[in-house]
Amino acid sequence: MLKAEGHAGFDAMRLEYDLQHTDAGTGAGLRDRATSLASYALNNPDARTPDGMSLQSAIVTRAGEIYRSGKIANIGDKERSAFKLASAQDGRLNDVTEFGEEVVTINDGGVVGRRPIAVPSDPQSSHSVKSKRPRRVFVVHGHDDAAREAVARFLERLEFEAIVLHEQANRGGTIIEKFEANSDVGYAVVFLTPDHEGSKTGSTASPRARQNVIFEWGYFVGRLGREHVFALKKGNVELPSDSQGWVWEVLDEHGAWRQKLAKELDAAGFFRRLEQGGSLSASLPSLNVPQWYQRSDLGQR
Repeated sequence: MLKAEGHAGFDAMRLEYDLQHTDAGTGAGLRDRATSLASYALNNPDARTPDGMSLQSAIVTRAGEIYRSGKIANIGDKERSAFKLASAQDGRLNDVTEFGEEVVTINDGGVVGRRPIAVPSDPQSSHSVKSKRPRRVFVVHGHDDAAREAVARFLERLEFEAIVLHEQANRGGTIIEKFEANSDVGYAVVFLTPDHEGSKTGSTASPRARQNVIFEWGYFVGRLGREHVFALKKGNVELPSDSQGWVWEVLDEHGAWRQKLAKELDAAGFFRRLEQGGSLSASLPSLNVPQWYQRSDLGQR
């Protein structure tokens, strides 16, 4: 399935998974590159991606995404059928059936969280449905100003309007009124940073996100749906038990979060591919603004 990513996609995966110092994902042809990547993961079962996920699980999850997207570049029907059969026989890693689930969080104890996958009505393209949501993204943040600025400016480079509450006019209203007035957005990015500490009475305090951050996270999940809320977690932040299964990614120091955020916005329908078989991974080898995309609310430019 990974052959659908093309050579540029394999180069991007080697960067994303920090495999440049190995021969994983190398080879003359796409089949050779896929085989070397799989062989490396099998021969190094303890290998991890920079965000802590098992390399084996990350590869299977990526293959599952490709299967569900309906990509046909470089992949034959026999290969798709073989992958589906193999995955069904080993459902511990990733269920790729049309109504399956995608593993989103894995640790040494196994699967921690999953999110449902919505399959588009047109199997030829995962971007057949345009997003009618406004291109405004609410940025929920705590005290990490540097991270907030990095995400807000990245969103603007992708032609979104980043809504940071303290940058908006007060207009004589209360905080909650200001929040409500600016919450008409199509997407939300939430920072889970260790700004506070808390615990049960008599227990050792653990790092937690600010209470307003947790409140706003839940608000936007309820308002927009989980698939339109992207959380970035920094450090060992304790999360509310009710949030298990919600999507979050690691706010890493190397900037890999940019590619993950762009992929989630892409999956939400905010971009439209300009070329058949275009690869998001291939578009961001250096974590720059994607060059392949077109805003889904515009015609051809």
